[in-house]
Amino acid sequence: MFLGQDFLFKRFKELADTNKLGSAYLFFGESGLGKFSFAKSLAAYLETGDWNFTASLIDCLILMPPLGIDEARKVKNFLWQKPFRSPRRTVVIGRAENLTPEAQNALLKIIEEPPRSSLILLTASESSLLAPTINSRINKIYFPRLQTKLIVDFLQNEFNLNPGKAKTAAERSFGCPGRAVEIIKKKEKEPEESLEQFIENQLLLLRSDLKRNSAKLAWLLDRYVLIKRHNLNMPLQKKAIVNFLWKK
Repeated sequence: MFLGQDFLFKRFKELADTNKLGSAYLFFGESGLGKFSFAKSLAAYLETGDWNFTASLIDCLILMPPLGIDEARKVKNFLWQKPFRSPRRTVVIGRAENLTPEAQNALLKIIEEPPRSSLILLTASESSLLAPTINSRINKIYFPRLQTKLIVDFLQNEFNLNPGKAKTAAERSFGCPGRAVEIIKKKEKEPEESLEQFIENQLLLLRSDLKRNSAKLAWLLDRYVLIKRHNLNMPLQKKAIVNFLWKK
């Protein structure tokens, strides 16, 4: 059901079935790992007993940034109502790192004193991108990258790809099945990456031989500091990095 997240599925199913869920969770990790889908599916399971999310859920509110103070008030009003079919009124907020400071402050007040029947599910690429005050009061669940073989098998089964194409897409996805799907559907010529994500992906490739690539690793880290300090042209710098690291 949730590719590579069997442990999390079993864990949250048990928490839901025994009414031991906390009041607020942050699901964090790379984009394309299914965090947002998992959060919505959990809300669906609480309300219907089925992990398949539908837009007709009554006790679930789905929000995506940009979110300001008005949306934060909407969250508060929604959560303070009694649930109708579910044991919890659930709010799912995707890309929570893009919440405005005002919205984060308002959300913090709810997290500090949550209604008894409330559940807040946030998703983000990095937990550190949220305010420290929220980070210290929320349950954080990390969604790891998946093994390439697992993604290859998934692509072959779901899209009937030959092994070569499936492997290429899986390797380019850097462990994120959602990104692999976008690649094979050709909805993007190249995945949109932040500088941090791009650098991390290059580091993962270099780590296969640390001894041989030590000089390149040092250069890459120095380059990262330089780019951040001087706000240089990002696409051009990415091309320069790839050219330096992988030129023959």
